Amino acid sequence: IDAIDSELLEMLSSRVEIVKEIGKYKKENNVTALQINRWSQLMENRVDTGKKLDLNETFVKILFQLIHEDSVRMQTEIMDSE
Repeated sequence: IDAIDSELLEMLSSRVEIVKEIGKYKKENNVTALQINRWSQLMENRVDTGKKLDLNETFVKILFQLIHEDSVRMQTEIMDSE
């Protein structure tokens, strides 16, 4: 369990780096941090994938809601910085 948890955290850290790059891109191209259509597609895809992996739908939704909220927060911080 400890090794898997460490791997999960490392993957989240890798995701954060990509989110930061996306935030920089959005800032340079005057794109809003929150993209509703993308968010809807992402959630539908993640829930479907979770179901195929026998994961609880509510768990997957809550997990990705938290991940997405933090991603938008990070991108907003980047976009608001000078």
